[in-house]
Amino acid sequence: FQEFLNYYAGPGIQHVALYTNDIVGSVRALKNREVEFYTVENVYYVKLRCKLTNVNFEIVEDLQEGFGAGNFKALFEAVENGQRARGNLLPKNGYL
Repeated sequence: FQEFLNYYAGPGIQHVALYTNDIVGSVRALKNREVEFYTVENVYYVKLRCKLTNVNFEIVEDLQEGFGAGNFKALFEAVENGQRARGNLLPKNGYL
């Protein structure tokens, strides 16, 4: 993500993944440690992008089916929507 590199003037931690066999228990434990979660609604990713610029939080339960194509597409659509809202989305040719 070039936008991240530009925003922070270099590399850094952009994505943290947590592995779990029990998503409900993991969320409960995170809440007990005062990690804040947002209520998911129709425009969840758009609002999240406005609150957490250049940061992604994901909690994915391992169902032994891998990271599905739908998840991957939704993740990148959310990234593109955030970039578009900030005026940083490059055209398909990669140039402004």
